[in-house]
This record gives sequence, structure tokens and C-alpha cells, in this order.
Amino acid sequence: MSHKITPEIENYAHEVKEKYGVPESITLAQAIYESSLGKSNLAQKNNNWFGIKSGGGWAKYDSARDSFLAYGKLLSKDRYTKYTKNATTDSEYINGVVKGGYCDDSGYTTNILSIISSNKLDKYNTGEFIGNIDDDNTTTSDNTSLVGKFLSGIMKYIIIAVLVVVMVLLMVFAFTPQRR
Repeated sequence: MSHKITPEIENYAHEVKEKYGVPESITLAQAIYESSLGKSNLAQKNNNWFGIKSGGGWAKYDSARDSFLAYGKLLSKDRYTKYTKNATTDSEYINGVVKGGYCDDSGYTTNILSIISSNKLDKYNTGEFIGNIDDDNTTTSDNTSLVGKFLSGIMKYIIIAVLVVVMVLLMVFAFTPQRR
């Protein structure tokens, strides 16, 4: 099943990668698996997108972004990084997360890798980030699609063409003798 990942969620996953080194594909796949991209009751009620526990119960966050950052911080702990620090593939990384004790579901790795594959989430690991993070590390939804890039490219030429026409008209009027 393919899931619609919004630019906002892309941004959160990118921020987790930048701050904690968790591959975006892994973060997004786990968000899909753990909360159906924020649609689970736990995510709706507690902004807890990853099923993180705290003090014997479910952790509660002020926002989805806070949940993503808490997830990244959790995976940056030694119990995980001793297994993930040398990972070069999604498979190696998620296996390291499971070895670190993230969950005891025997099919977890297979499910996460299946989500990555079916949603083509590995595209986020190319270094060509799709979303946008502002200088103050807040996320924005300024996601430029291929159509958006195409149109913005065309707009440059349209603006240049309009400026040229205006300049030509000004020159024509400036050098045309005035009739009285």
C-alpha cells in the first residue's frame, strides 16, 4: 500500500537525519508502520508517531515534529548506534535498530523494508532532499515538485520577455518624434 507523505513529514524526517543520522527512509517507514503516518489513535491523542514509551506509559508530545525528534534522539543512543553506526543499507540499519531492542516483533525488519520498497522511500537517501528546512530548523511546506520547478523556470523567461518588451516600448516612445 502506497502512502502519501506530505512535505511537512518529509521535513521532519530530514531534520531527524540531520540531527541524529537516522536515514530518512527508515524514519518514514517506521512512521508509516507505527502510526499509519499519524492516523493511529496514539498519534492522534498523544502526537506519538513511533509508539515510544515513557515512565511506564505512552509518551506524549506537543507536536508531530517533537515526536520525530524524540524518535531520532532515541535511536542516537548507544544501545542502537553500536549496531547502526556502520550500516550502509536500509536493511543493515533497521536490523541494527531491532538488535538494539527497539521491538521484539520477529517480522519488524521485513515489514519496514517492505514499506520502504512499496513506497520507494529509498529515494530520500540520495542526498537530494525533497522538502525544505528554514535556517531556524523549523520545517516549511515549500516542496517544489517537478511541475513547480518547470513553471518557476518558465516564469523566469516570461519575466525577462516582459521586461524586454517594456524596454523596447520605452525606447520606441523615447525616440519617436512627438507630433503636435
